[in-house]
Amino acid sequence: LPSGDLAVLASVLFFATGTVRTGVGLRAGMNANELALGRSIAKSTVCAAVLCYCLVTQQTDLTTLWPAAGDPYQSLLLAFICAGPEALGTYMQTRGQAVVPPSQAQIMYSTTPLWGAALAVALAGDSLTRDDIFGGALLFVAIAVATPSRNR
Repeated sequence: LPSGDLAVLASVLFFATGTVRTGVGLRAGMNANELALGRSIAKSTVCAAVLCYCLVTQQTDLTTLWPAAGDPYQSLLLAFICAGPEALGTYMQTRGQAVVPPSQAQIMYSTTPLWGAALAVALAGDSLTRDDIFGGALLFVAIAVATPSRNR
């Protein structure tokens, strides 16, 4: 597998681990708001450490690492990405997992690529192939089979 594919697969593993640990922590009595805040602080700390490492080891400045740093639009977009979907997603995940077990949450999270594809089509003008649509339909079938029914 190419290194980009391995990085994405590693991120999936780390996110899955976080999902399980979140559910375990909440069941152990952790406060959902405190856990969401702690997760956000931890993410920010890791990002700041990586940035510092890059600045020191590459002996460069921020605009060399990120040429768009001086562009107000790009900076606003980055702030939205961090404060909007990331922070809200972390908060909602933590609140939801206060009542949804990790195994069920993972099944729900498997719809992430479907939402991503739909948003890419709607907001970025991407297009879907017949294979993309077929694969998405298969994901829905898998979710329907794997999700426990309350009526059984």
